[in-house]
Amino acid sequence: MTASETFEAGKTYMLYVGYTVGNGYEKAQQVSVTTPGFTPDNNGAQVNPSWIGLKYTVPAAQQPTTYTVSFKANGGTDSMADVTGVSGNYTLPPCGFTAPDNQQFKAWAIGSLNGEQKQPGDQITVTGDTEIYAIWEDTPPAASANLDISPDSITFVAAEVGYAAPVAETVTVTNSGDAASGPLTISITGSGADAFTLSKDSIPNGLPAKTGEDTFTVQPKTGLSAGTYVATITVSDGNQLSVSATVSFTVTDPQQSQPTYGISVSPASVDFGSVEAGYSGITPVTITVTNTGSSDTGSVVVSLDNVGKWKYSLFDNGTGNATDVIYWNGLGINAGSSLSFTVQPLNNMAANTHNATITISGTNIAAVEIPVTFTVTPAQTPQPSQHNVAITGSYAQNSGAGSYAVGDIVNIDAGSRSGYEFIGWVINNGNVTLADDDATATSFTMGDEDVSLTAKWLKKSSSAGGSNYKIVVEEADDGSVAANRKSAPKGATVIITVDPDKGFELDEVTVVDKRGREVELKDKGDGRFSFKMPARDVTVSATFSEKEQVNPFTDISEEDAYYDAVLWAVENGVTSGFSATTFAPYGPCTRAQMMTFLWRSIGRPAPASTEHPFTDIKDDYYFEAVLWAVEEGITVGTTPTTFGPDEPCTRAQMATFLVRLVGDEAEEPAGRYADVLLHKYYALPVEWAAENGYIDGISEELFAPEDVCTRATMVTALYRLANK
Repeated sequence: MTASETFEAGKTYMLYVGYTVGNGYEKAQQVSVTTPGFTPDNNGAQVNPSWIGLKYTVPAAQQPTTYTVSFKANGGTDSMADVTGVSGNYTLPPCGFTAPDNQQFKAWAIGSLNGEQKQPGDQITVTGDTEIYAIWEDTPPAASANLDISPDSITFVAAEVGYAAPVAETVTVTNSGDAASGPLTISITGSGADAFTLSKDSIPNGLPAKTGEDTFTVQPKTGLSAGTYVATITVSDGNQLSVSATVSFTVTDPQQSQPTYGISVSPASVDFGSVEAGYSGITPVTITVTNTGSSDTGSVVVSLDNVGKWKYSLFDNGTGNATDVIYWNGLGINAGSSLSFTVQPLNNMAANTHNATITISGTNIAAVEIPVTFTVTPAQTPQPSQHNVAITGSYAQNSGAGSYAVGDIVNIDAGSRSGYEFIGWVINNGNVTLADDDATATSFTMGDEDVSLTAKWLKKSSSAGGSNYKIVVEEADDGSVAANRKSAPKGATVIITVDPDKGFELDEVTVVDKRGREVELKDKGDGRFSFKMPARDVTVSATFSEKEQVNPFTDISEEDAYYDAVLWAVENGVTSGFSATTFAPYGPCTRAQMMTFLWRSIGRPAPASTEHPFTDIKDDYYFEAVLWAVEEGITVGTTPTTFGPDEPCTRAQMATFLVRLVGDEAEEPAGRYADVLLHKYYALPVEWAAENGYIDGISEELFAPEDVCTRATMVTALYRLANK
């Protein structure tokens, strides 16, 4: 090639170099070429003549290699542009990200969050694409001042009127913060501020950090009148930096040191308004009692009068327990303080105006009376609408068809039909339930729609013999079973009556024909069943099982002496309990309740009259019970015209009512109880009740005749009477 030619990358060239050795000899020698990438190859060199052949391969062109550096915010915000074309050394820039809340930039982490940490301005070697991560740290809190004051409460020794100036008290203010405070002001405020003097009103240069301290004094003024003076000393920079201390000084006057006592109540009277009978859950009223005197009241008693405690309940707002007396013992109500209680009418009181008085009395206070009233009006009965009853198939003179009001008892009669046997009623229209749909004469309660019924008949067979089929009733244990006929034709209605012995209940009643097929029964309620007679003889059988007593009440248990009596009373409809889940065994029994329980325990007999002799009994739940008791001579009332239904029934009255119910009493009092005087009206009834085990005394020596009869005592006596 010539000197003007250039090498091309990737091609191979042969170079021939000639030279002569100085002594005339020809010599081959390797030629050094400085071109980058040149590799001499003299394998083909010719020693003679004077040329050396060299081979040279030009390498491909080499481009320089560069990389990208990118930045990661790691929780920060904003962005930083990637840096491209980096190779070798690279100087780290300042952080361009915005730090997360309450944090600041700490360092750059190279390659990962856990990589080597470098500061802006440091150099790194870049040999590949590299990610740089911002590392953050918590921002250190700003330096601030922190004031303390000591003491924070100053009470000067009390002095009498005409006192000498008390010794001033020193107050120290310190700065425990890590920054100096600004100028500080010292002020005194409050109702007693004018009674004190401060030695200075400011710390103009503030307090240095950590160890800054300053003092001032406070002193009561002289010549103050009797009273207690209270003020607040405040040291502040006028912004958020502030500390305070209280200061007080009492001046007494021996001539005015007698304590005063008194209370006020709010409200001063309570009116629960008017509701219809049958109400429950009247909203209670809270009464606040405030001590208006200068000293504690001493023990305080809040009580209902003898009438009110049978009509209302008190609730101590400190305990929440229902009672008729509240005791605030000890200091009672502190001077300037208040206590409160609530009052609430009892549920389901009779129609009347129920007045009562709450009395608040105490060791050092004059009694205060709060009148309470609540009116219960008779329940309003809406007039029911009228609907028609249509009857077909009846042969009675009066079938019962006609127009009736909702709730009326409708008596219907199919009569009798010659040559036919009555086989039941069919209800064509109307949602009613017949008392006995297989009886010719039955009844139902009228609903709010027209009713249509048909009496069904079965023609009697005219052939002799074979038309009737036998009904065999098997004798049962623990109860009785009977059929209303000994034989019947096919299709006739047969009535079965079952009656469990006391303490037992029906387990199963079955009717089986002579082929062993069970005949379908219809339960008519009250222990009565019916079936249609098949065309073959049948056998009727029944089984009974011992009744399991179920206790619905949470406040009685099998350990209680009155447990069986309560369950008996519930089972026999004497009482249904104080609520669905409580019986309230120690609750009081009123005269109205006592008469009602007596009346229910013997089957609720109907009184002969409907005119009541007592003006305090209207259309109440105990109307019939008291009227019956008057007719039977069991009660004569509290006066000739009043019965006192809401008054408590005493134990003596209960014994007397039981004696009059049974029609028996002891021949003479035995004097077994020290508190039953022989001349009292109840002496013989109490002796009779104790002698027969109906009512126990509260001890062997005492009967407590004037104590209120509890619900547990009442049901126990009736239970024992019913099971004698």
